[in-house]
Amino acid sequence: MAFCQIVLHQDLVEAAGNCLDEKPSWWKAAVDAHRKSHSLDPLPIPFQDGEPQVTIPASHDFPWHAQIHRDAFSYGEAGPLIDSRVVVDLRFFGRQDGVESNRIIFENDVKDGYGMPQPTFEFTPSPKFAYEASRMMGE
Repeated sequence: MAFCQIVLHQDLVEAAGNCLDEKPSWWKAAVDAHRKSHSLDPLPIPFQDGEPQVTIPASHDFPWHAQIHRDAFSYGEAGPLIDSRVVVDLRFFGRQDGVESNRIIFENDVKDGYGMPQPTFEFTPSPKFAYEASRMMGE
């Protein structure tokens, strides 16, 4: 798995509000209504706009799947000084062969945040899928 959080480039943000006649009618209506209600907001993205939820499936050439969204989990918060409308999370998930020595150990004397035994992962990727993981992170 690879994960990163990015801030959209200013050119992409501006493009969302430019050439509205070339965009779908619902897009133009949403941006126009936002600009009318919030004339001082520099972003052309409505405050109540839904968060992106995109999945790109694995393929023969790219044997991993990707997700593009705003953090569905609490550990990737953008922080109070960043407008979350311009933050996007990218997650990539690769494959793995079964490796007999890979295992999960539940530590009874150490508890996680929910009071459950903490899991410890002992994991070594197969050489083939270690290579694919390197390619995935490079993309």
